[in-house]
Amino acid sequence: MFNQNTKFNKFKPPPWFTLIELIVVITILAILSTIAFISFQDYSKNARDSSRVSDIAIIMKLLEMYKVDNSYYPLPDSHKIVTYDNDAVWYQWTVWDTMVKVLYNSLSKKPLDPKNKTEYIYSITSSKREYELLAVTELLTSLDNSKDDFQFSINNPLIDTAYASTTSLYKTKVSWTYNQIYVKTSKYYIPLPSILTSESLWSTWFVLDNTKIKSMVINWWANMPNVWIPDITNSTWSLNINLSVYTWSITPASTETDKRSFIEAIKLAYTWSSLTSNTIYSNILQASSTWAIVTLANSLVSLNSGWSR
Repeated sequence: MFNQNTKFNKFKPPPWFTLIELIVVITILAILSTIAFISFQDYSKNARDSSRVSDIAIIMKLLEMYKVDNSYYPLPDSHKIVTYDNDAVWYQWTVWDTMVKVLYNSLSKKPLDPKNKTEYIYSITSSKREYELLAVTELLTSLDNSKDDFQFSINNPLIDTAYASTTSLYKTKVSWTYNQIYVKTSKYYIPLPSILTSESLWSTWFVLDNTKIKSMVINWWANMPNVWIPDITNSTWSLNINLSVYTWSITPASTETDKRSFIEAIKLAYTWSSLTSNTIYSNILQASSTWAIVTLANSLVSLNSGWSR
């Protein structure tokens, strides 16, 4: 008997993929592989960034413990002295072997960048009462909670952490106790948004001038210090700020005229800078009435109790 099913089975399509189907499958697999690779890369970068943040947090805690015992922060190893008119402004170098022994006591292992195995950059003011720590990060997407990089308050002007853009691949994370407005030396009050310079500090002495002040490393700016990492380029001079120095003593008991001169010196440094849109500096620049000037001066003087003059 004739089997119709047998007749039609001879014309069934072969049980393998067509060329178009193969191309579609390969394309989907390639896309999934790329997504997986990128996700793994981001995971690795986030893991390293978390390690950096953890290292910085540990160093900060140890610095505070050291200050409780000694009333000041330790000097960076092999520190370079940044000066103005032969007056030390700040000391900068890294968290290196000697400093690690001072902070860690019996522990010999020092914190290093998890990818590049380089030391974290560390600087302190000449009074040894304020510091900044810098780490180079890769992502920080999960760590950067705000794009408003400065939050200024008369009562609490300090910020724990901030981020400075460098290249499309790296960012600098700065943690500090520095007041972000001025450094009080033994002779001067010098308005500075940071105590980290991106200049190469190869000599022991580094003299601050109206050009080098533009090399400060601050939040969301391109200045990148030399961190001894091959694919990170040292970049400088992108910050538009003027060197302005106040040369007289200023205290809460100073006259209204002296307080106004003090604030005017700070304003002169920041008025034409690229920082005017940031709250911490715009509040200073907007102070104009006598009451506002005096109140601001009293608040700023209280920020720095390092040198007594």
